[in-house]
Amino acid sequence: MKKRISKLLGSNWFITLTATLIGVFGAMFLNEWVSSKNLRDQKKLASVNVLKEIETNQETLKNAISDHKELRDIMQFLGNYADDNGDLIVPQDSMDRFRNKYPDLISISDSTMINAGIFRYKGE
Repeated sequence: MKKRISKLLGSNWFITLTATLIGVFGAMFLNEWVSSKNLRDQKKLASVNVLKEIETNQETLKNAISDHKELRDIMQFLGNYADDNGDLIVPQDSMDRFRNKYPDLISISDSTMINAGIFRYKGE
């Protein structure tokens, strides 16, 4: 029996088979390791890109919200103080604050006092 095992271990085909199996398993291990490393790198890159996109979208939303609030304030002012003819009947201090906040929005051509501190403004 010992003779047979030693003959088997000493033969070329056993050595070739063992070396081949070690080489194949080694190559499979290296291939898996490289694939895992590439996948980890791609995950990191994807995470960075997603975070950048979120920051960009957040900034865009902040700007849009600011623009919409400004437009809402303008529409509320005009809705509260405009009469049927399109003139504005506004207390002078409110008109002053509005014109300071939005200087290029309204061009006043005429103003007439209606009551104490309340004026009718005509313009565009």
